[in-house]
Amino acid sequence: MIEQIVREDTGCGLRWRHIHANTLDEYTGILHWVADQHRGQAKGLGLHLQEVASAYPLKLDLHEDGRLLASLSPYEHLHRLFRLCVTHVSRNIKTRKVPDRIRMLMRSLVCVSHVDFEGTVHQIEREGGKEGTGEMRHKVLSGEDLGIHTQNERLQKAQDRRTDTQERLAGLQEGTPVYAKAKKALQRAELLYKRAAEISVAKVGSGSGKVSLLLPTSRRPVVSPTEPPESHTTPAASAVPQYCDGEVDDSGDIQGSEAAVAEEPEQQGRGKRMRFNNTLYACNYDMHRDSESSGEE
Repeated sequence: MIEQIVREDTGCGLRWRHIHANTLDEYTGILHWVADQHRGQAKGLGLHLQEVASAYPLKLDLHEDGRLLASLSPYEHLHRLFRLCVTHVSRNIKTRKVPDRIRMLMRSLVCVSHVDFEGTVHQIEREGGKEGTGEMRHKVLSGEDLGIHTQNERLQKAQDRRTDTQERLAGLQEGTPVYAKAKKALQRAELLYKRAAEISVAKVGSGSGKVSLLLPTSRRPVVSPTEPPESHTTPAASAVPQYCDGEVDDSGDIQGSEAAVAEEPEQQGRGKRMRFNNTLYACNYDMHRDSESSGEE
């Protein structure tokens, strides 16, 4: 109805910045939509925006490179403009069963600009538990932590198997059938270890930070000689680690300890997490739960 009235009065329909603008610097149409905490109304707005975006099948999204506007879900549209009113934000933060320190961090996110928004969010996720993280996000991080723990065991087993095979091969006489068989077993063990190491490296930056990730020595974060030792164990929130270029040594000769604990920086490797809506996260309002509990509409 509103769309029809605007079209009759102005000759064109409502315009939304994230849909109709060509760049992020272009302030065309509605930038923010502030509303009360009502999941049904929020989802209805998201569905409407999805319908509007369907008229532009080839237009790219302004926030995610390579994404088409028409491919965005209703909740992804809401991430780009939906905000809760300050009253609901403050009330939700107040009712969270989290330490006062975490509650203060949540309140600090409700601002125009933040010194370290991503680092603060990560700290809330790591120390706020289920109440501070949100049910859906907590499930995701718990699953990633379990995956890291499982991968740590897989890497350790692969390393033990490779070491045992190397020791057995060293005690055999070259040229014998038993030696040839053991050598093939060592090649398989080294291949399994290398694959396990690559999978472990791919998990850098995942999880809540509560479970340390085991990495091969050749993939440990590079620390500058001029930095104090504690700069590696407690990296700054803005630090982004760099990793050695060398692959895992096929010969199996890795200097130093075979596995090293990689401390996860506050902000490293988190990817392009879509946090267009600071206040949505700060108030722990997870609209994605609506898809699982449609009865609350």
